[in-house]
Amino acid sequence: MDTCVVLPTINEAENLKVLLPRLNDVLTGYDWFMVVVDDGSTDGTQDIVNDFAGSTGRVKLIERGGTRLGLGSAIKTGIRACMDMGAKSIVVMDADLQHPPEVVPNLVKSVLGGVDLAIASRYVRGGGGIIGWSLKRFIISKGGLRIWPGY
Repeated sequence: MDTCVVLPTINEAENLKVLLPRLNDVLTGYDWFMVVVDDGSTDGTQDIVNDFAGSTGRVKLIERGGTRLGLGSAIKTGIRACMDMGAKSIVVMDADLQHPPEVVPNLVKSVLGGVDLAIASRYVRGGGGIIGWSLKRFIISKGGLRIWPGY
């Protein structure tokens, strides 16, 4: 498998209705799979994932119950599942539609071409920038960079 996309979720049903088909569209030409790691969504997230899995056969849902075990733990769980499936590259992205799926093929191409790590960022040249954010959202984002400068 060329790539596996890890999507940690909590109540992302509406976003997944948009995100899953967009990823499906942009990953044509690759052997790909998705792993959705869900921490007890109550909005039908699991139904959306299961419906997509039924129609494409390209997604696995890992349900971790009602206890929210955290984003880091969800990412690790998803990465392990992708490694177990033999993925040559692994993409981790939020399911909240803040990460545009259209950048994923370039990341995958870079890794399959020999780059060890590819990172998409709105803060690098060509990264897309910040469009339509409130001042509060901008301050939170920039504040996070000051707290975690290596991020």
